[in-house]
Amino acid sequence: MAVVMLSAGCQSTRRAPPAAGNSTRAAAPTSQPTYETYISRGREQLKLRSALHQQMFQIDRAAWDVDQLSGFIRFESPGGVVTTAPVQILGTYADGTWTWAWANPGVSPKLTQEAELLRGYGQGHGVADLTVPKLACDAQHCWDFVAADIAMNGATGAYAGTSGDTIVFMTFGAVTTSKPQ
Repeated sequence: MAVVMLSAGCQSTRRAPPAAGNSTRAAAPTSQPTYETYISRGREQLKLRSALHQQMFQIDRAAWDVDQLSGFIRFESPGGVVTTAPVQILGTYADGTWTWAWANPGVSPKLTQEAELLRGYGQGHGVADLTVPKLACDAQHCWDFVAADIAMNGATGAYAGTSGDTIVFMTFGAVTTSKPQ
């Protein structure tokens, strides 16, 4: 089985210093994409990565568990494939209300770092949905938060796990997979 690594790339352009005596103007700072652009990019990345995770460890059928002390999510497929990855909790969804992880005292602060980055983006770019602790919305809106996070912060995957009546929306980093013995 081939393993495909997906990663977002950056491109940097270096310019030669100006010749002596030439006046230069400071280059205009590059602007970040809009929130809607991040959502769109993230949705496409999420489709590709979810398909890969489905092939690797049947993510849609795997049992899952998050250890907040270690900061890892563990999946176990029906065939016994165990996959672990560093995890971030973005928020929870229950009864039509999204609650950001940074506003939830039951979530370890080390698992809210990406949610905090989204909040910072929202504060800097006037995206109120990213800055209010709770928000009435539908489940698709929650997936938009996940998509934006994937595009902004480079998570390699996402998962929405049910805990009682609550859906926990998470992103995760590079996965380690072990085959059953």
